[in-house]
Amino acid sequence: MLWLVLALSATCGSAYRAVLASCEREIPGYVLNLDRRADRLKKLGQTLAEQAPWLAAATCRVAGVDGRRMTEETTVPPALIQAEVLHSAVTNTAITIGGPLTKGATALIFGHGLMWEHFLQQDFEVGIFMEDDVTEVHPGLEKFLCDLVDRSDWDVVQLQYGDGTLVKEQDLTLEHRSAWNTGMYLLTKSAARQAPVPDRPLLQ
Repeated sequence: MLWLVLALSATCGSAYRAVLASCEREIPGYVLNLDRRADRLKKLGQTLAEQAPWLAAATCRVAGVDGRRMTEETTVPPALIQAEVLHSAVTNTAITIGGPLTKGATALIFGHGLMWEHFLQQDFEVGIFMEDDVTEVHPGLEKFLCDLVDRSDWDVVQLQYGDGTLVKEQDLTLEHRSAWNTGMYLLTKSAARQAPVPDRPLLQ
């Protein structure tokens, strides 16, 4: 299983592709991971190797934006965030849930944007996006994806529970609602294209 763990340390320029055995379709996986959190990457690699090896072999790492390094001098394209919002996030020291953005929350949003950029540069119509703290994968996920890839009635499907415990014996179903987090989700290329695209690198 070691090579599956190592695969997650590769950059997304590598052509990792997941072949869904039951429907012969390819879906790439992207995981957001800070350079200083190699421990999280290793743990996720082990989780995927044990519970979803088809996904482990297809997932590449995107280096996250480190909120600790963001300052008021950090240059961000105006298309991505207003200057006053960035200033507020950088100077906000309170930990909030659903309140004003913090440096960490802002950096996390930028990180998801980086994953989307990689996705848009590759030849796939659907991608799986993960943060590096995913601890369980439903055994029916591969079949669930096979049932979704040919449908055209969705743009984003959230795959992580907002609260509670994953019940692996319960079949996955599609519901029209969302929880508060972005730990793991599916995204179509058409939806990713609707995001603002800066004319220069994300952070300078």
